[in-house]
Amino acid sequence: MEITKARNQVTEKTKNNRIVWLRTNEKKVEYERNLRGELEATTNNTDENKTIEETWGRIKAKLEVTAKKCIKETKKEKKESFDEECKRELQSRRKLRLKMLQEGTEEAKNKFEEQRRETKMMLRNKKRKHYEKVLEQIEENNRNNDIRHLYQGVKNEDERRGYQPKPVFYKDKDGKIIAGDGEILERWK
Repeated sequence: MEITKARNQVTEKTKNNRIVWLRTNEKKVEYERNLRGELEATTNNTDENKTIEETWGRIKAKLEVTAKKCIKETKKEKKESFDEECKRELQSRRKLRLKMLQEGTEEAKNKFEEQRRETKMMLRNKKRKHYEKVLEQIEENNRNNDIRHLYQGVKNEDERRGYQPKPVFYKDKDGKIIAGDGEILERWK
């Protein structure tokens, strides 16, 4: 049940991206022209004996065909902070890890640990620089009173953090609030 909901949400997001893509005037005109041509061809070939469901099925098929022709698929955006240098560092780290696992020597282990630290620091710094740029863009949107892009940037930045667990508070027997894991465990023993 939950998986289905998640898939539907992604589909809705993709549909919204397609609609935004249609907001450009030339793409909108192209879509309308192609759709009009497809629908005229459908209406000219219809028989009077067809039911409403059959007619709607044809129209729906033509809508889908025209949409696939005119509206490009939106692909998942690549992370801007992850570039070729990051790929090379990760490949190097993987090779050293395999070498460490195959040889099992202390020297191979030390080389791998050093490469792992360097790669981790490089990835962290790139990510940090990327988010600094994002935050600068949000601030610029605020200065320019571009409210829509401001809130979109804030929303995307908020989603970046992922799952944030809510703090758990309980009351002890005296009615005092306790929050620490150890205190909570003691309360329920």
